Amino acid sequence: MEHSASLPYYQFIAQYYKELERLFEADRNRIYKYPPSLDSIYKHAHFNIKMRWIEQGI
Repeated sequence: MEHSASLPYYQFIAQYYKELERLFEADRNRIYKYPPSLDSIYKHAHFNIKMRWIEQGI
């Protein structure tokens, strides 16, 4: 099981949930605004992590 935790998929999912938590917290604090091109907080979290990975060359 330790090996599978290091696979990129599981790393992405872990980062996705952390980002989702951050966005929900911003929403609760009324400082979050949905980007017009992303119609849900879930898509926004996925997009943020995807773009971060692209920037890092992953």
